[in-house]
Amino acid sequence: MYELEDYKTEYKKEMICVKETIKFINSNENLIRDNNENEHITASVWIINEDMNKCLLVHHKKLNKWIQIGGHVDDSESAYDAAVRETKEETGLVDIKLMGNGIFDISIFEGMKKGRKHKHYDVIYLFQANENDKLIISDESNELKWININDINRYTNEEEILRLAEKTKKLR
Repeated sequence: MYELEDYKTEYKKEMICVKETIKFINSNENLIRDNNENEHITASVWIINEDMNKCLLVHHKKLNKWIQIGGHVDDSESAYDAAVRETKEETGLVDIKLMGNGIFDISIFEGMKKGRKHKHYDVIYLFQANENDKLIISDESNELKWININDINRYTNEEEILRLAEKTKKLR
């Protein structure tokens, strides 16, 4: 996670997430779910279309809300590799392009499994895809949808997702 050390953000809450994620990585040998059920690294992707005016969100069955695509990092897998794998598994997209030169955002959120809370340190990458490419909905999802960035607050009020939309608007 060397790229995390060089990552900069102007968002105060995200700055705190970056510091906490670096601290977690530096103080733990076990960073993935299989070895650390209480806290672990996850990887997400913020997928935008070629015009940079839409993002691809998934309506997650278990969480019953619209979120970005992502999941847990597997053993011997980088966060980036997990992001690519999760994109293919959850959307069917294979023709994706990394935008920028690495991490797009860092977030920390609580997960719940078997009635126990645990912490996710989420590394988010920005990918671009053709919105006309065929999508395949995974069994973890109710729906996949390209959503206009300007309409994102109709689907979610999650601070992290709204921040991703704001960052996308700044790219245009």
